[in-house]
Amino acid sequence: MNDSGLVAVNFLGQGAQAGFGEPAIWNSSNTNASEITLPSGAVRGEILGVGNNGKMVGNFETSGGEVHPFHVEPGSLTAVDDGSPEGGANAAVRAYSVGGTVEVGTAENGNQAEQSIVQSIP
Repeated sequence: MNDSGLVAVNFLGQGAQAGFGEPAIWNSSNTNASEITLPSGAVRGEILGVGNNGKMVGNFETSGGEVHPFHVEPGSLTAVDDGSPEGGANAAVRAYSVGGTVEVGTAENGNQAEQSIVQSIP
């Protein structure tokens, strides 16, 4: 939850996603959460949090089984694929700053070696 009352939540999906968590954002002044639209090719995802600047971060899995981080701009419900900054197939956000400007995580390089990353949230 950020200082403005936005709460990052995951809900159980339905249909093909039954039993898997799906990302949403809930404004604590309302009764309903709004689903976040994942990038094209995503099969499921999870939101990790929302910063005080309104940016949200999370991870999603592609239909090919790769994991990528995503971010959502303030006021939007559409996730943007942040790819893998080290050039490998997989990357994931593990934590983010309270202000919503920096994320830390792990990413594979071209040799499939996993390494820690720290970067500005796009």
